[in-house]
Amino acid sequence: MKRGLVLGGGGLVGISYHAGVLKALDDCGVDVKGSDVIVGTSAGALVAAYLASGWAAADFYEYSLGRHPSRSPAEAEAASLRRFDPLWTSVDEHARRAVGSLLAVAAARGLPPPGLRGHLSGDKVRGLFPPGMYSLEATRARLEADLPRAWPRDGLHICTVDLDGGRRVVFDKRSPENALFADAVLAAIAIPGFFPPVQIGDRPYVDAGVVSTTSLDVAVELGCDTILCIAPLGYRFDGMTSPRDPKLWPALAVRSLFARSLRRSLGQAKDRGIPTLVIRPGLTEVKTHGSNAMRRHDESGIAEAARQGTVRLMEDNAGHPAVRSIRV
Repeated sequence: MKRGLVLGGGGLVGISYHAGVLKALDDCGVDVKGSDVIVGTSAGALVAAYLASGWAAADFYEYSLGRHPSRSPAEAEAASLRRFDPLWTSVDEHARRAVGSLLAVAAARGLPPPGLRGHLSGDKVRGLFPPGMYSLEATRARLEADLPRAWPRDGLHICTVDLDGGRRVVFDKRSPENALFADAVLAAIAIPGFFPPVQIGDRPYVDAGVVSTTSLDVAVELGCDTILCIAPLGYRFDGMTSPRDPKLWPALAVRSLFARSLRRSLGQAKDRGIPTLVIRPGLTEVKTHGSNAMRRHDESGIAEAARQGTVRLMEDNAGHPAVRSIRV
């Protein structure tokens, strides 16, 4: 049996959500590291990378609480401030980068503006309008220090988008040698428009969340027999918070943009008879998550709420094939 684990995107808030979910799954005896296939997108790619490189499922929860050995007090303080290093030094450069970032978002979705079609991939256009507002160099250094140079295991799939081609590219152990593991992970979290693309070989790559925030369809195409999916940017009715609450509307509006691709992927899994369980935040949690996934937030609070919500979900779905297949 080929067991699939899909880890979806959700920005910084999504990482905290993953931390709580993985802790709950570990407490419930679900061996996520034993999954035959792990598909990571955006924030989920980062979690997948560390999971495949030696972190235990519970380590992410300890990290969110500031108790993990790799998290120094200085780093915890920096996380509480949550700042990004800007790439512009003048008003003019800020404006050009803003234009370049909009063009990058369009290109990542395969929709280059008609007037630039065929030219957006050129170095000249990117030189005039460089994409990305904030630097990834500190993150690159951290990944290169923490992650192995070689691909850590079979069955790990990291999703990106080729910015020039506007198509999703999934890196794995069979990828060309010039696709270093840390570079693939860095590209997977390079949100188009927010961060600059990451060069791998002669191609620029960005976060695949613009195509699908989960890439659940990748697990389907890989022939998984069961799929457990964590979708921080999804939502479910929890019976405690009404979707009519105006405070929820901005967050639900953002999530609705990604809901169609998830529904389509779930339909594909259903058509192939693949039992799939999606773990997503309840509306009460969504209210706390907000609409800006890259904002400063209460990491421990979001992780703990995710843990509690997932424990309840596991109690209700203890007999689900996707859960039973990877229990210890």
